[in-house]
Parts: sequence; structure tokens; C-alpha cells
Amino acid sequence: MSGWRYFVCPMEFNNDSNRFQVDCEPSELFRRISYFSQPDKLFQPNISVSSSMDGVSGAQQQGFQVFRGSTFTISCSIQPQYPGGSFLLSSSTHNYTQPAVNHSAHFLFPAAEPAHQGNYSCVYHVSAFSQDLSSESRLLSVTVTGVRSDPEPFIIRAVVLPLTQLLVTIGLYFYCKVRKHVVVVPLTE
Repeated sequence: MSGWRYFVCPMEFNNDSNRFQVDCEPSELFRRISYFSQPDKLFQPNISVSSSMDGVSGAQQQGFQVFRGSTFTISCSIQPQYPGGSFLLSSSTHNYTQPAVNHSAHFLFPAAEPAHQGNYSCVYHVSAFSQDLSSESRLLSVTVTGVRSDPEPFIIRAVVLPLTQLLVTIGLYFYCKVRKHVVVVPLTE
């Protein structure tokens, strides 16, 4: 990257000499700041997903699985190069925009629905030196699956099915027992 570097220098008025005095020696009070005369390529933004209710099952080879009805957040961030900017969270069906705060943005999805599934990317936009710059993240695949908080399927599998199986077994037992003791009496006229 081409550019110039300089130190922020304190300036104070000296009453004895009736002049301003500038001290540009580096010290721990002043940090070096780089400004670039030509905008260079932006870093690639990072994209990630998280859930406050453990609704994200974790990384799969094809992406992330989010349980239907759970709350999840897709976060976009970028290594600082220029102040400000904004993030566009983009999928094939939705676009959301937020300003970059501390070089990141968080997109909240309060209840995951099948419409939220798809491939997402973060695009960072910033204006620097009278130029509009942008950079896109890798794709993040989100799949909405099942209903994590709904206990009905668990109740059916854990209680109703074994109870039905037990009742059928008991019914067959009594049917066979009664049938075993049936005596056939020939009819005579």
C-alpha cells in the first residue's frame, strides 16, 4: 500500500518565547496513524452465525443448521482500514443493511422460518478518498430444520408409540389365550 505516515504532534504556546512550540517526538501518548493516498483493496469481511437459545446445531460441511422458531444472529465484521461504512447482508431472497459499528454489524432473526434459509454473504461498503469501495465475504449456508422447542414429536415417540405397542401386545396375548381354551363341540341333530 502506498501512502505517507506521520505522528500526531502536540502543539502548545510558550509564553516566554511568545511562540507556538511543536513536539513531534514519538511517545507512548501518541500512536502512529497511517493514511493512504490511494485506496487499496479492502480486506474480505468475516461472516458467522450464532444463536442465543442453542438453536444452531453447529458447522456442517454444507453450512449451519438453525432450528425452526429459534432466535439466531448473522454477524458481519471486517478488519479496520477506513472509518465508517456499512454492511449489506445479502441472500437470494432478502437484503438487509446496517451501518458498521466498530467495523461490525449484527443481523437478528427473532424466529427462524424456512424463508430464512439460503446462502448469505456480507458486503462491506465504504467511501474513501472520493471512491466507493466494497468487499464481499465467503458464502454462509443456513438451513432451517425441525422444531427444537416443540415437545410434541418427542412425546409421540417416547410415550404414545411404546404405549400403543404395549396395548397391542397385551391384546394379542389375551386373544391367543382365549382362542387356546375354545372347545369345539360338534353339533348333533
